[in-house]
Amino acid sequence: MPRQTPSSATPGTPAIADPGSADIFIDPLGLDTEIHPESFRERAVRGTLHTGLAQIIRIPLTFAMQIILGRILLPEQFGIVAMATPVIVLIEIFTNLGLAQAVVQREKITQADLNAIYWVSLAGASLMLLLVVLFSPLIAQMYGQPQVRAIVVILALQMPIAAIAGHASALMARRMQFGAIAIVDVTGTATTFVAAITSALLGAGSWSIVIGTMAGTLTRAILDRHLSGFRPGRPTWTPATGEMLGFGGKLISTSLLNYVSNYSNTVVIGVLMGARTLGLFDRSFALVLRPIASVTLPVTRVAVPLLSRVRNDSERYGNAFAALLQGMVLIAMPGLITASLLARDVVLMLVGPNWLEMVPMFSAISIAAIFQALSGASSWLFESQNRAGEQISVAWWSGVLIVVSLLCGLRFGAVGVAISYAMFAPFFHGLYLWVATRRGPVTRAMAARAIYPLLIAAIGAATGAFLVDRFVPGLYVRVVMGGVAAYALAGAILLTFSEGRKIINSLLSFRRITRP
Repeated sequence: MPRQTPSSATPGTPAIADPGSADIFIDPLGLDTEIHPESFRERAVRGTLHTGLAQIIRIPLTFAMQIILGRILLPEQFGIVAMATPVIVLIEIFTNLGLAQAVVQREKITQADLNAIYWVSLAGASLMLLLVVLFSPLIAQMYGQPQVRAIVVILALQMPIAAIAGHASALMARRMQFGAIAIVDVTGTATTFVAAITSALLGAGSWSIVIGTMAGTLTRAILDRHLSGFRPGRPTWTPATGEMLGFGGKLISTSLLNYVSNYSNTVVIGVLMGARTLGLFDRSFALVLRPIASVTLPVTRVAVPLLSRVRNDSERYGNAFAALLQGMVLIAMPGLITASLLARDVVLMLVGPNWLEMVPMFSAISIAAIFQALSGASSWLFESQNRAGEQISVAWWSGVLIVVSLLCGLRFGAVGVAISYAMFAPFFHGLYLWVATRRGPVTRAMAARAIYPLLIAAIGAATGAFLVDRFVPGLYVRVVMGGVAAYALAGAILLTFSEGRKIINSLLSFRRITRP
């Protein structure tokens, strides 16, 4: 999008000041003060449509890539890359500095603010790259895998590129340019798919995953930069920059706590049990959580800007939150229940007999993933209401529970860790929602009303998958029919009572989000 001044901007188009201008604001909806219901409705519906269409393409591509790579590569080859993953995720946290969320959340922002944030992010990414290069020998020594050193360094090279892309993507999310974001997501995923599969077929081994990741990151950065229309000016510093850094710092604290919680399992298993066991454990999570992330992350991109814009309208805020949460759960929950109950069939169908050791891990993690929607939706409330301090507190306690689950399961190996994680999942994910709804437009009673029909639908989904597993022969037919039965019975049960019918009607018409 070309840069425009207020005098040349067309209605509904964000006006972007010339670089360095500190007194012309960027309005994410192209409106001066209030959000008009019709404009809000159009943008919300269009954004949801674009996001949904993108996921129709991205989810099959992501899933297919995991399946094909699983057929080509060995568990230990995945494990080598998984050993590098915690390091890369850690530097991503410090590269972003929480500034992307600050750009989206802030009510008004100037071009000078954007310039400052851009250069701070780029400097942070460059510094983290240097640190990774310096400490990469120690990382490889910790795992006892020399190959990890080179993989960590190469993956770290994407950090400055990702910093540029993240800044542009945050600006597009702020403007609710969900069509442009969908183009970036689909193209980036397709590039990753082609690069990873091609290099794996050519015998690149573990490096095929690295090549695919780097190709996708570079593609996203180029498209983000082009479609956002943002061009950085000279480095500046404004009062708002410090405020956004403070906001981002609070989010970094939360991210670090989440990081310890989410990657302590990976590090401990990698160090104590080796690359093969870690590969099995990591693929169990990847086959479950990455397709789910393809649903939850785009919904978050819609949810946070949307809720931020209506946070002063309690009714619209509550309705939007309920519809987004319910939609996200209904998309994922029946499939996850099917994956858990038919875990052996699903693993055989997806990645073949070489991976049968991961069946119990895959089954447990599929159940745990259902509850992830609770913490994901809670983050919308914390971020849109600028309650980062509370988010840090709950992340700390949730992290303690996750570490406890690791300690409880570790004596039983990787399978014990996965099962323990699933048993603790309702508590450490539910804790987020409990704290997020103790004040603000969404109360605990409202959250309970939104969730309880979904619990009833889950019973229907489990019943459908169980009956198919019990009576339908044939591996492929059983998996497909199990999924169909789970979704069908979940929907049928919702239609049998008034609250369930309201959920379906709201999702079909999008009234809860667009109603003034």
